[in-house]
Amino acid sequence: MAAAARAARAGRLASAGGRAGAVALACGLLTAAFFVVRFPVDRFRGALVEQLAAATGADATIGALSARPGLGGLTLVAAPVSLGWPGGARVELERAAVRPAWSPSWLRGRPALHVALQARVGSLAGTFWPAEPLAFDGELDDVALAELPPEILVLAEGVALTGRLDADVVLEQRDGRLAGELELEVADGSFSAPGSPVAVPFEALEADLDFADTGAIAVRTLRLEGPMVSGEASGEIGAAPSLEGAPLSLTGELRVTDPSLRGMLEPLGITPDPEGRAKLRVGGTLVEPILQ
Repeated sequence: MAAAARAARAGRLASAGGRAGAVALACGLLTAAFFVVRFPVDRFRGALVEQLAAATGADATIGALSARPGLGGLTLVAAPVSLGWPGGARVELERAAVRPAWSPSWLRGRPALHVALQARVGSLAGTFWPAEPLAFDGELDDVALAELPPEILVLAEGVALTGRLDADVVLEQRDGRLAGELELEVADGSFSAPGSPVAVPFEALEADLDFADTGAIAVRTLRLEGPMVSGEASGEIGAAPSLEGAPLSLTGELRVTDPSLRGMLEPLGITPDPEGRAKLRVGGTLVEPILQ
């Protein structure tokens, strides 16, 4: 009988403890919900616009602004968002989310934010450091190059490039110069050089770039795989006051698998051997490359 009484008392205590835990959890959830509902998100509208401007270089206009709690802290979500650049380019975002990022840089007095931008043309997500030096460590996913405004691709004047872009970005801007690494891959696209009447299709265009604080860019690898033309190259994009005038010094090999294309390359100084292979040297500048 004593054992049965103790078991019954333990059951009542466990049941009471369970009810107390459930009540505490419900109170916590209600408090969090009340906090989020009453949180003055509009007070952060100006700060969010400033952070988006610093991250993109554009003027930002945001629509509805809301807040939601999470493991990383309070997340501000703006939807939709319109980004406009001085040249007239505009990109419409479906949503932009910003929250504090997990980073030891906070201990050094350097705030870090996690930024996630979602648009119809692709997405961007990663850690952004808004204070000097500006920095970003994250990814671009499935960006439709053909749908980007031409003003954004300032180095692509005269170049038609299509495809879906994925990129790993670890870059820092100090004194107006970039330093870090950029790895990118464009899938299922086409490329045409300035003045060329032919667009060359490809399955993959890959590049691994190393940005030095001197302003030079080391091209570790540049690889093109396609049904008409394939090839690899490496070298350097030299330092210059602007990237548009940066000198090129690239060497590599080109493989032309389409015989009809070989004759079109000869006026450019490229003479493939009987197997369609040709050594390649590229000089000139980034916007006016010269085959040597």
